[in-house]
Amino acid sequence: MPENVKEVPYYVGIGKVCDKFERFCAGNSVCHLNVCTCPVNTKQIGRECVPTIVALPGESCELQQMCLGFSHCIDGVCRCVEGTRTYRGRCISPTTGLSLNFMN
Repeated sequence: MPENVKEVPYYVGIGKVCDKFERFCAGNSVCHLNVCTCPVNTKQIGRECVPTIVALPGESCELQQMCLGFSHCIDGVCRCVEGTRTYRGRCISPTTGLSLNFMN
């Protein structure tokens, strides 16, 4: 390639292979282990990583995030309290099927 010609960066989407030299991440994603991923405290919506302030059961969380659906942040994941299970993004009582999210 001639010296005066610069390569144009190539942008790839979330979930695609990336590197530090040619393939850069688009949509506010970051290159982690050579794959474009959404950074902590963001989630993928469409083709972009957008900030999150809350997380549902089963989603990743950190101390500053608030888990919804009567779940708590345990080991970086919102988990239902003992005696409940996840159903459609909420923690429910397995015996009654009632959602416990009103208690949050």
